[in-house]
Amino acid sequence: MNALRRIKSKIKSEMLSIFVVSLEICYSAYVGI
Repeated sequence: MNALRRIKSKIKSEMLSIFVVSLEICYSAYVGI
């Protein structure tokens, strides 16, 4: 149970970091135009 929660939080943080990175890429591409 505890390990599952840890895996879920890890996946959530990874998804959040991927979302932030894609957001930064979109923003830099938008500014670069």
